[in-house]
Amino acid sequence: DEAGDGDGPLAIVVPLDGARFALEPYRPATTQRPPLQARPAGADVAWTIDGEPADRWVPRPGRHEITARRGAESATVTITYD
Repeated sequence: DEAGDGDGPLAIVVPLDGARFALEPYRPATTQRPPLQARPAGADVAWTIDGEPADRWVPRPGRHEITARRGAESATVTITYD
């Protein structure tokens, strides 16, 4: 089973739980959102970060919860921005 192929429970493969990111002060925060990848892959995955749609979330220092949802399934990881 290649990453993103096949069936199985929804899982977040990027970012890993506990991942740390460094906010770069000379770049707009909106260009520093974390990469998001789920398995199995599909356009029907809805992403939220701290309860906000991932494409509208603005990174800031601290711990953040990323959730992927597909139908009744969900998966969550926690990341930190320094």
